[in-house]
Amino acid sequence: MNGKGWILVFGVVAGGLALWMWLPRGGERLDPPEVLEQRVLQGPTVEIQSKAAADMVRHGEQARPVVRRALAEYRGNDPDVLMPLAQGAMKQRDWQSLPRLFELMEHPDPRVRGKAGAAAAVIMDADYGFRAEAPPDKRREALLRIRLIHSNMLPELQRAYPEKEP
Repeated sequence: MNGKGWILVFGVVAGGLALWMWLPRGGERLDPPEVLEQRVLQGPTVEIQSKAAADMVRHGEQARPVVRRALAEYRGNDPDVLMPLAQGAMKQRDWQSLPRLFELMEHPDPRVRGKAGAAAAVIMDADYGFRAEAPPDKRREALLRIRLIHSNMLPELQRAYPEKEP
């Protein structure tokens, strides 16, 4: 095979890989992250909101600013919406989402607290002793410690990871 043949083969394989990464396993195409964000924030049912949140996270790194906005702006209380958004922040190691994750570590549902606590631990690259099932006073104590560490490391994070996105 000559050089042009190899280039063609490489192009077909790369295109197939890109298509495989873009399409979910069922073959359905994901809506753009901004469309999904609107469904999370304004969807008429929790089912629509939670599916949109999960789909948004499946976009990966390219959806980081959208996941961050949705996490910050979603004021519902439903765990099925909050948990995938926290998971998205965790998967993308989005340190700018930490303040909202700290809020969620005080959520009434232990699943949300646990997901937010796990996300904070991954993003901050350390386990500071927060346990979602711990008594409220122990959770408050751990969260206070985490917030203090975060405030001390924030200037370094901002220097290390300057971002142009809002």
